[in-house]
Amino acid sequence: MTTTITTLNEETTTPLTAREERMFRFLIADESPYVRFKALSNPACPEHILYEAAKTETHPKALTAIATHPEASGRILHLLVGSAEHSVRNAVASHAHTRAADLITLSTVKNIYVLGWVVLNPNAPKKAVTLALKTALSIAPMSDFVPFHVARHPRASQSVLRSLESHWSSRVRAEVLKNPNAPFGVVQRLMGDDDDLVRGALASRLGVSVRVSDVAS
Repeated sequence: MTTTITTLNEETTTPLTAREERMFRFLIADESPYVRFKALSNPACPEHILYEAAKTETHPKALTAIATHPEASGRILHLLVGSAEHSVRNAVASHAHTRAADLITLSTVKNIYVLGWVVLNPNAPKKAVTLALKTALSIAPMSDFVPFHVARHPRASQSVLRSLESHWSSRVRAEVLKNPNAPFGVVQRLMGDDDDLVRGALASRLGVSVRVSDVAS
């Protein structure tokens, strides 16, 4: 396996030597969590070493180093989905290599930040986005963090956008209005919203600066 090693002057793709691989194995077995963390954070640490470490590592910082590593593959991140550490699950939820099935699993985690990272992951399937919203509303109904990002999500379904058109947060309603997936009925109903953010979103959607009263008349 080739590994990209970045220096201050250049980037080269160089396979690890047998000696370097032995050194990585030695360091990830060190009794010091700090040493393991530094080894697992090294950009040159290869995927198969990360995978071995993911099966046995228990320290939160070392696990987070694995979950945020650019070489972490889907199989590695799958091992970390069930971690009790929110920092690890945040990293898994945001990683570009996380499998769709694992994002769906994470969309039921009762932590607002994990749910937010699921929604922000560009690979999140529609089911994960929908479930993340449902979970967020059940655990933190007065937080608009997840609803805001769901409302602007390109995979937000029409039924999800309908459910958010009357959300208490005006910035969520504004994003619903700006989403091209919003049904025409939702747009019509939001024409009567008197919040400036929502009216501004309507003006942007129509491509002109208008007053809601003018459009509704």
